[in-house]
Amino acid sequence: MKKIGIVVPYYGKFPNYFALFLRSCENNPTIDWIVFTDIMEVVEYPKNVLRVQMTFQELKKWFQSKFDFPIVLDSPYKLCDYKVMTGYLFNDYLKDYDYWGYSDADMLFGDIRKFLPDNKLEQYDKIGHLGHFTLYRNTEEINTLFMKRIYGHERYKEVLTSSAHFAFDEWFGININDIFINQKKRVWFFNDFFDVEAYEENFHRVMLELDCVDISKRRWSVEKRASFASWEDGHVYQWLENGDGWAKKEWMYVHFQKRKMEVCLPYNKATRFLCVPNQFIPYSDIIPCKYRIRSFKMGLINKRHWKKWARGTVYWIKEKTGPVRQWIFGKKRREEI
Repeated sequence: MKKIGIVVPYYGKFPNYFALFLRSCENNPTIDWIVFTDIMEVVEYPKNVLRVQMTFQELKKWFQSKFDFPIVLDSPYKLCDYKVMTGYLFNDYLKDYDYWGYSDADMLFGDIRKFLPDNKLEQYDKIGHLGHFTLYRNTEEINTLFMKRIYGHERYKEVLTSSAHFAFDEWFGININDIFINQKKRVWFFNDFFDVEAYEENFHRVMLELDCVDISKRRWSVEKRASFASWEDGHVYQWLENGDGWAKKEWMYVHFQKRKMEVCLPYNKATRFLCVPNQFIPYSDIIPCKYRIRSFKMGLINKRHWKKWARGTVYWIKEKTGPVRQWIFGKKRREEI
């Protein structure tokens, strides 16, 4: 079985459901997580999750020792741009793994091995194209591929010497996916997860579809029907109303991006629970009526929705103009070669 190690540097404050995140990691005992943090919150870490005590300044000093030019790392949010360098920066911790990766902590894992069996992993150098979960083949070439020039420029130096957030780990601008495709590496644009749309009151699954040849051709799609999720004995499901009842679809994980969740579980060791709009509640086969309401209707009676909508508008404008800006930026780079 291929050995997988996932690194999570986390500074600030853990999500209030961090214990549930750890439990979902524990239910994947053949995969290891390494959490770098200075948060002193008392949390019971499972055997396959190693906590490494390290201040943010110590982490920054460590990263700086890996480069011969001054880097910028002024806030924990900037760590997103460093994710793709995990294999290079944390080599001492990851040298014994076949694949290394990174994940967020605002998520719950299901059965990872079911979706990522060895025979699939072996076919790819990079699995995933978004920042909340991605794996890389653990070789020196792959671990340093982020340093490769693209369009005549060393993109990683542009990223590391600026305080701006480049989404280098994802899709915005010239990113790690561009570099992997440009270097003719095998990338699996993995979409077997429930990514909850951030700017709707109800849960809607959002997905980014990419062309493996030309990743500037991308399309966000948002599921029209509202839904919710459940975590059941180490498995993650999405629930969708199908007219006759509820249909359940299993995913590798559910990601609650930019969403505050209230833990309403009677005890900490529940083996099954529902993940409904902004709450974790006890498992029940009878679904409350309010979760059948379309999100735009819920938004009319929830003022928070309008703030989310405003932020979502900016996000939408950036996304819709992204391919044009990326094409212009790429053309400029190619002309400079």
